[in-house]
Amino acid sequence: MLVVAASLVACAPIGCSLLTSFDGLTGGADATDAMTATEAPAPLGDAAETGAVDSSMTGADAGKDAAEAGPIDPCVGAVFCDHFERDDVQGTWNSFYTDNGGTGAITTSTFTSATRSLSLHVPTSPTSGDPHAQLASVSYDNVAHVRVAFSMKVGAADRTMSLMRLQFAQSSSSGQSFDLFMLAGKLVADEQNLAGPGGYFNYDAIGFMPDVWQRWTMEVDATGAAAVGVVTLDGTEVIRTTLNNPFKRSSFSILLGAFYAPTGPAHDIFFDDFSLTILP
Repeated sequence: MLVVAASLVACAPIGCSLLTSFDGLTGGADATDAMTATEAPAPLGDAAETGAVDSSMTGADAGKDAAEAGPIDPCVGAVFCDHFERDDVQGTWNSFYTDNGGTGAITTSTFTSATRSLSLHVPTSPTSGDPHAQLASVSYDNVAHVRVAFSMKVGAADRTMSLMRLQFAQSSSSGQSFDLFMLAGKLVADEQNLAGPGGYFNYDAIGFMPDVWQRWTMEVDATGAAAVGVVTLDGTEVIRTTLNNPFKRSSFSILLGAFYAPTGPAHDIFFDDFSLTILP
């Protein structure tokens, strides 16, 4: 199993920059050696399902808020999708990594389609180090325009914690990311230069509600002279910004979950109906 390498953190008044080793996401190989999109695994076995929300099928904890996400078919046009309708956490993701009390499980307690979702748990930070609970995708070569969609339920934004990373890597030491973070009492999209200190900018994701299933999309379009980042929440565009860092066509991968969670109270994060689409 691929193990994601340890992370370094640098902070400044605007926020915290997470510098993640690219070797940890490509099995120690440079981006040019990573798996291409054509070699990526096919959608999961339940990819033909519509994924439509049916509140009568949800558990007592899920019924009312699951309906807010609306009908979902995450696999249409996607190169990879996941309904989490299985027993093991990793499924066809490239790796699942936990440490320092972070855990993951497939749960039937709450979901947006069918009968299961992914549950990631992050404890109060132990003295031994930051907890982690994360899924990592394979790498896709020659990518400039991507969109991920997912349903997520998480508690109050009372901790500094990562939730989703879209990562572009030009080499083992150069790249950029567009992340979804819990930070300073709110959820933000955070762009970062992963090649060194600085280069991070936060954008508020207006409309986040704690402990309710909400449908998110995150998109980076680096096909033009300046890259554009877009975030939607329950079908409403909440962020559209010209990105400051030099996003460019390169190797692309995803981290889902708590790859950075240094301080704060314990949290359970739930994900369902995930998809990745590579666009022209």
